[in-house]
Parts: sequence; C-alpha cells; structure tokens
Amino acid sequence: MSGGGLPERVFARLDTLAALCGPAFLIGLSGGSDSTALMALARLWALRSGGRVSACVVDHGLRPGSAAEAEAVAARWRPTGVPVTIQRWEHPAAATDRLSQPPRQASQALARAARHRLLAATARSQAAGVILLGHTADDQAETVALRLVRGTGPDGLAGMSQLAPSPADGWEGAPVLARPLLELSRAVLRDWLMSRGMDWLEDPSNHQRRFARVAVRERLARLAQAKAAPERLVTVASQALRLRRALDTDALALARRATVEGPQITVPLPATAPAGPVAQRVTAWALAVAGQSAAGSSLPGPIDPMQITRLLIRVSQGRPANLAGALVRPVAGGICVGPEPPRRGRRLEPVPPALAGRWAHLLHSTQLALDMDQAHPPGGCA
Repeated sequence: MSGGGLPERVFARLDTLAALCGPAFLIGLSGGSDSTALMALARLWALRSGGRVSACVVDHGLRPGSAAEAEAVAARWRPTGVPVTIQRWEHPAAATDRLSQPPRQASQALARAARHRLLAATARSQAAGVILLGHTADDQAETVALRLVRGTGPDGLAGMSQLAPSPADGWEGAPVLARPLLELSRAVLRDWLMSRGMDWLEDPSNHQRRFARVAVRERLARLAQAKAAPERLVTVASQALRLRRALDTDALALARRATVEGPQITVPLPATAPAGPVAQRVTAWALAVAGQSAAGSSLPGPIDPMQITRLLIRVSQGRPANLAGALVRPVAGGICVGPEPPRRGRRLEPVPPALAGRWAHLLHSTQLALDMDQAHPPGGCA
C-alpha cells in the first residue's frame, strides 16, 4: 500500500466506529511507531470529521525513567490541542519486573490487565465510547504464532478482533476496544511517519528475548527472510475470524433467548446439539459474565473449549458443574449459570450484582463487532 492511500483506509474505519459507537475516541498512546501513527491519523480524522480524540499514556513504572518517558510522550502532543492524560500503575511490589532482573511469572499479564483498567477508567471519565489501540498486522502475526505454539483451536487462530469488549469492564455502556490498524504492516506505518518527518520512541522491552512475544517476533523476522512471510499468518487469522463471526451470528440468536434474573442467566440449549459449537459459545459467554461478578470487575481470560464441552456433557447428565468462577445447573431445556457460591470456611462475599447489564453489554459488543466486520471484512496484510 502506498503512504498516500493509508489515511483514507484508516479514516473509513474510524467513520464506521463513530457511526456504531459515537465519535469520541480515547487512544492508548505509548510513543512507539504504531501508537504514534494511530495518534497522528486519528487527529487528522478528528479535524476532518469533527470527532473528539484524546489520549492516555499508561506508565507501568516497571523500569527506571518510565515516568519521564511518559511525560515526554504526553508533552509532544499537548501543543496540538489533543488532551493527553498520564495514568500510573500503582502496582504491588511483587508485580515489579525490572528489565535487569529475571521476570516474575505473569508479570506481563498483570501489567496488561492494569493497562486495560486504567484506559477503561479514563475513557469512562471522558465519556469516550471507544478505546483505540495501535495493534498492527505484525502484532496479529505474533499473536497467532504464540497461540499456535501454546496450542489453540479455530478461535485462537482468529487472533485479535477489529472491535471487542474491554476486558477491564463488562458493564453496559462500557467502552469497547478498536484496532483500526490491524491489517496494516508496521513498515507501512513507519514509512508514512517518516514521509511526514515524524519519529517515535523505541521501547527497550521490545528487545528482551526473555519475553515470549519478543522471541516469536525475532523468529517471524527470520521466516520473512526465508520467504515464509508472516503475512500468511494474518491471512490465516482473517479466514478463522470469518468462521468465528459466522458462529457468533448463530450464538447471538440463541443468547437473545436467554433470560436473566438477578445473578442467574438461564440459557436454552439446542435440542439437537446441546454440547455443539453454538451451545459452547453461549455457555462461554454466560460463564464469563457470571464468573466476572464473582471474581471482580475484570473479564476472565479465554476458557478452554474442551472444558466447556466436558461441562455441558456433565450437566446434560443432570449434574451441576463449576467452571471459571461460575456454577452451572441443569434446567428444563437448558442450563442456569450463576456466580459460584463462597466455599465453606471462607468469609461470605457481598451479594453478587444483577447480571442483566453485563449480559446486555456482552451481546451488544458482539453485535458491534459483527457490524464492524461486515463494513470492513477481514482481509490480508497491507
């Protein structure tokens, strides 16, 4: 793709997002090439369309000088008139993972979860319905490669979506995540930035091979040199995403027949395939919403499909089952899913909130993702 055609392609996606979710966007800004390109493009879009764009720099505090770097990134953009907020992660000492020390297990996951929480809180405070992230086709290839190494099914092969619920907040009306650069290569974005005389920061952690994603990135670079281009992984993700969206369409039709009363979701299951793919998808949604109310505000991570299959088989035999912080009981024609009760010996937890808002938000976000993909079908890497 030529640099001249890049803005129009991104503007089209931002126009669709504005039509679906409102024209107020918060950008997750790191100062790297991807988020710098996103910031510049979104600002041009706002000037053209009248939309509202702001940015948030998250300082994870995981290495010396991070606070100064965050301030430098924010200071660069403030003269343009774009409001930029800095949010610092006040993490427990046990989560600290300084680059000069061996990593603590899951420290990157903790930092990622904190980043999503801070971005979601900032977006809500600014009445921004969309959080824009600068993930590119390179990130998509890395994601698919990591999932292949760790073992995944068709869902995992679909990689990241153009639009998805924020994992930090499942309440109705919460911001959604959007990735308008997902089918653009980092090289194309950097060429565009350089053509405009713009530079960017390099994150030192991008060169720390002890991080799994960095090791995969280096291997993908070697594959590209050997003519096994990572773009093929992006094509695989696009095809898998089409299958995922077809399944989501059928699952939405079933999920809209569910009833939600207080902390319980009653889901009808197809009589012909009570443990089939559609039933599994809706059950996973119900587990995520009910388990979320038990675990706190953050959405739990993906659930192994085989675990859901075993759960549905057990429940079809008339036995209740627990999974992902939720209790699933058999009822006539389907299942009832609610938060797992506190175990004996533990202090009583607060009464879980009603799940109707969270369920409605999940289904609404899924429909938005389908609408986004219909307007901009997933394709290859440019």
